This record gives sequence, C-alpha cells and structure tokens, in this order.
Amino acid sequence: MSSKKKILLTDKGVQALQEKLEKLEREYAEVSRGKMEAAEQGGNLWHDNPAFEEVEQRQIMLARMIAETQETLKNAEVVSAHTRVGGGKYMEVGSVAEIKLGSGTARTVRLGGGAESDPAGGVVSYLSPLGQALLGAKEGDERTYTVNGKALSLTVVRIKTSDEKER
Repeated sequence: MSSKKKILLTDKGVQALQEKLEKLEREYAEVSRGKMEAAEQGGNLWHDNPAFEEVEQRQIMLARMIAETQETLKNAEVVSAHTRVGGGKYMEVGSVAEIKLGSGTARTVRLGGGAESDPAGGVVSYLSPLGQALLGAKEGDERTYTVNGKALSLTVVRIKTSDEKER
C-alpha cells in the first residue's frame, strides 16, 4: 500500500487521467518504435547519434509521465455526488459555484481535485489558494485568499453540485 496521501478527484477527473494515461502509453509505444528506427540509421547506439539520443530522452520523459499518472490514479479517492456529505449546502470537491470576485467579475467555477486544475475551463483545484478559499464555503460567504502576496476576495453567490440543476 502506498504511503502517499490520497488525492481527491471527481469522476470526470479520473476519466480524464485514464484517457491521458492511454494517450501517453500509445505515444510511448510509438517512440519505442522510433527509437529502433533511429538506432538502425545511426549505426552506433550511444555515441554520435543525435536522433537516437533525442528519441531516448523523449522515451524517458514519457515513462516518467506515465508513472506519475499511474501513481495519481492509484492514490485517487473518487468524490462523487453520492459520497459528498455537503449535498450542495457548502463547497466541496465536485461542487459548482457562481462566485463574484472582489473586482466585481462574476465567474462559475467547479471545485476539482488536485490533478484536475483547468482555470481557463472553470475548474479550480481544491489545493489552490482560490480552491482553499472556496472549500467549505456556503452561499453568501465572503472569503479572502492570497496569490503572490496579494490579498484577494470573493463572494459565493450560488452553489450547486455538479449533478444537479441550478437552484
């Protein structure tokens, strides 16, 4: 059993990581084939064969990414609507909220697992400063968080779970 801390992920996050793993494994297989071709072209496998060295470095990087993704999945604790205890009453992993930033900007964000962060897509990791501010918040709560030494504020306007309609 791993001694690492559990990583909270939503069902969507687990699915995205599994798809990423499959893609990395396919790419690793392609690179392995390319490594054999580079070896055949260069004559000497280890010296004076830049094509072989480049492919080998890519293979090492992909192997590391595969191992990291597998470790994340191994340590994942899936948080779904059925396992969340807040029931939409407060922010938890998987919840969706309409928030108003201190600047007046309104945004809809989903509080995702640590490996799910996609700020441009509206997914905020619960481990990020913004995610930490949202975690446990209720509708109407005003929260502050710090980014790069700057204190920022937000107000939680509305909360919904990822599987329910806006209320």
